[in-house]
Amino acid sequence: MALEEPEEEDLIIDAEGYPFIVGDGLEEIYDKFVVDYNNSSFRRGFMITPEKQ
Repeated sequence: MALEEPEEEDLIIDAEGYPFIVGDGLEEIYDKFVVDYNNSSFRRGFMITPEKQ
């Protein structure tokens, strides 16, 4: 996960008030993305996992 400015060809999706930038072409490969927070001792933070169509 990275914070950056969207490129002209990127898709911006609003999910409950949070904007997500989807790189050009990824919306054709993946239908849905799951955003989850992991709070384990070894891996803490947000995870974005794509679901294939």
